[in-house]
Amino acid sequence: MSTTTTDTSPASIWRQHTLAALFYLALAIWMTWPQAAVLGDAIVGGPIAQSDGWQKVWNIWWLQYAFTHGTDPFYTNLLFWPQGARSASNR
Repeated sequence: MSTTTTDTSPASIWRQHTLAALFYLALAIWMTWPQAAVLGDAIVGGPIAQSDGWQKVWNIWWLQYAFTHGTDPFYTNLLFWPQGARSASNR
């Protein structure tokens, strides 16, 4: 009967997790490469992203802002001021 021993020292476990994380990071960059190169400058979507894409970015920002400031995430007075708008109807 043969028994195999595995190195369970903290340094070995740290090294294994680091290698796995680097592998998945490289895989994510490879799979999203054209976008990964301009991540801070553009959004995905081509010509349609010039209008609809930025609306999605704003909606995500507004939800984050509303949740952290305790306001209604489905209403904003930042659109159609001074009446405001229901953001639940934004599609």
